[in-house]
Amino acid sequence: MQEFYDLKLEGTKLHFIPREDGSEGFEFALPDPPANHTAAGILGDPELMYCVAFRKEDGHGGLFAMYDENGLLFVAVAASNLAYSLGLAEMGRTVTYARYGADIFDALDENDD
Repeated sequence: MQEFYDLKLEGTKLHFIPREDGSEGFEFALPDPPANHTAAGILGDPELMYCVAFRKEDGHGGLFAMYDENGLLFVAVAASNLAYSLGLAEMGRTVTYARYGADIFDALDENDD
């Protein structure tokens, strides 16, 4: 089951707040973006974990859809440009760490000698 969050700022800290209304207004499936949004880019590894960043066309912010090999994990909605920018950085770190961790575990089978 997917999860839905609002990205809220407290100072310069980004917080993921669970949406009380759940997925209302965010029914979409790739390759089609949600209404009033344009796909801005894909971060990560489609075979492990990746995030599709959507930029709002007619206003501030956007949203992020995080996927793994089994499908959509969560959607995070950014209402402001600052929240969108910080969300982009956070999602980039998340998928990078997942790829780095997978590479480390793959390398454990190799002998360093």
